[in-house]
Amino acid sequence: MGRTVLIFGFLILLVVGSGCIDGNGPTSITTTTTVPTTTATTTTTATVPATTTALSDEEFLDLVERNTFLFFLEKTDERGFTIESTAWPIGSIASSGFYLTSIPIAVERRWISYEDGKNRVLTTLNSYYDDPADPDDFYVESERGFFPHWFYQETGKWNGVDVFSSIDTAILMAGVLTVRQYFADDQEVWDISTKLYEAVDWEWMTNGGCTLSMGWKPDTGFIEPRWEGYNEGMLAVLLAMGSPTHPISEERCDAWEAWGRTYKRVEYKHGDQTYEFIESTSTSLFTYQYPLIWFDLKGKKDGHGVDYFQNSKNATLENRAYSIENPGNHKGYGKYVWGLTASECILHESGYGAHGPRQNDDGTVAPTGVGGSMLFTPDESILALRHMKEKYGDKLWGKYGFKDAFNLDRDWFSPTYIGIDQGAILTMIENHRTGLIHSLFMQNEYAKKAMQKAGFTNVDTTPLAIIRVQELPEEKKVSFPPDASSDSFIVDRFDDCISKTGAGAWHGGGSSTEDAVIMFDRSVNHGEIGCSMKVRYNVGKRGSYNGAWIKLDSLDLSGYKELVFWVRGDEEAGYTTTFKIELKSPDGRAEYVVNDVSDSWKRVAIPLETFRTPAGASKIDLTSITEFTIIFDDHSATDKEGTIYVDDIYFTHKNNNEK
Repeated sequence: MGRTVLIFGFLILLVVGSGCIDGNGPTSITTTTTVPTTTATTTTTATVPATTTALSDEEFLDLVERNTFLFFLEKTDERGFTIESTAWPIGSIASSGFYLTSIPIAVERRWISYEDGKNRVLTTLNSYYDDPADPDDFYVESERGFFPHWFYQETGKWNGVDVFSSIDTAILMAGVLTVRQYFADDQEVWDISTKLYEAVDWEWMTNGGCTLSMGWKPDTGFIEPRWEGYNEGMLAVLLAMGSPTHPISEERCDAWEAWGRTYKRVEYKHGDQTYEFIESTSTSLFTYQYPLIWFDLKGKKDGHGVDYFQNSKNATLENRAYSIENPGNHKGYGKYVWGLTASECILHESGYGAHGPRQNDDGTVAPTGVGGSMLFTPDESILALRHMKEKYGDKLWGKYGFKDAFNLDRDWFSPTYIGIDQGAILTMIENHRTGLIHSLFMQNEYAKKAMQKAGFTNVDTTPLAIIRVQELPEEKKVSFPPDASSDSFIVDRFDDCISKTGAGAWHGGGSSTEDAVIMFDRSVNHGEIGCSMKVRYNVGKRGSYNGAWIKLDSLDLSGYKELVFWVRGDEEAGYTTTFKIELKSPDGRAEYVVNDVSDSWKRVAIPLETFRTPAGASKIDLTSITEFTIIFDDHSATDKEGTIYVDDIYFTHKNNNEK
């Protein structure tokens, strides 16, 4: 596939008039309406069935995700480098970012094992990281932490085409921070991921301005185009603002204000429906998708007053409405054939172009436009993907899922799979189904810092629980703690370093998400294998309180008599010798105070009848317990900041003669 010198992010501004139709610049829009807050109205793939009409939506999405992941599994080499595309198998840092992001999905869905996933991640991270202690270390060359868009996998050297790219480096770093959180219990993953992100000198990439340059070349220096207006560059801007080492200088300029001051607010009408949103530079769907693959912006507004989730939803619905209206009279367009975005294109000399409503619309449609919009328009996207697969069969569907693009005016179907387009499909379907990537990424402190700087509201919401799947050898799987009888109800032992039912940290009373963190620690556990749940807390602020929770799924405890768990403090980090626990139900909550915690494991056995409501009631309804909660607060904690470990949580059953 022939390629011109393109930057992935906006193809070096060739996007403005350089999709698959040459010479058609963007339509001038002068309306200034605001964005509304409501809608505008090792593994192998499964055998692909001849028809998917019999599959439920969930089964269909299983099929799409699994086949799409196979691209990353098979098109990533022994050094951990993922190719640009099946037509141009050269190393791509953006593809690597999506590959890293895909690994937690594959582990969670049991397509690969936890250990296999971690080893794959370490291979990729080490291939990008230049170990200063090893003069013979192999790594991809970089400049101030920025990597070349494309490079030779065999040498790690820039291929001389395009630039050391700010947006592609941002996509790589988004993947790096995602696996940093997912494999947080592995010190090597954590350390290398942190070093890679902290090495990126975002201030340098501004080249003295307030906005980021799109890239730098060793022979000519910084290129002229910058990340301005609205587009996928938002991802790079936020990561630049969240950096603990080289952020864009706050003393010199307001980066978020500079980023947003050139927004173009538009209003389009199709039929009786009006769509209002901030329009991206190329009007392509990927520009509305990419930042929100990692940053969970639903229900949040920034300092400009923009709800970017709703903005992306409105833009996606308008893309679909435009295709239904079909002003260019292109063959096939309609409610099931839409998705104008950047993709392969038979009509452009480079073989690749950005398409959007009113801009470079030549009849080329890409499944990634629809699949990558799954988070915003799940019903419409599922219907369109199902139609495309059924209608066009093997022309559009193959071993790695949906091929890149098609143009029915020319009866052309791309034979190619492109890494970034496959990545958008896989990650956004998973975000729609489970929120996994959002949950992981939003737990990292850099994302929170960036969003706070940008003035986003509702940043400090408790993140969703991360449930890891790690298979243990059969001989090491233990059903019951040694001190529990066989009729006990086991809540969690954390022996496979996950929370089986769901767990998370919470905060209140002026404390923040940084003040309460949970992890699963392999170095400290009550038994001989697995992990314990490590809870780090800080209640130094007056009136603050926080802690951890574990879901119990409306558990009927009326036949049980005691709650049992093991606890110990961390001598080095410090710990409180007393804290509270609660059992919650839909009708209320009851609490118990745990005392005499030490730095040795202590067995805590609490008769359920001793739990009291905050008002002092002696009886609680045990028929529907939904949560086990650990609580630290400023007035009772003996150490205001510290760490405790919890393990082997279970309920003991009543004897036959006990009521």
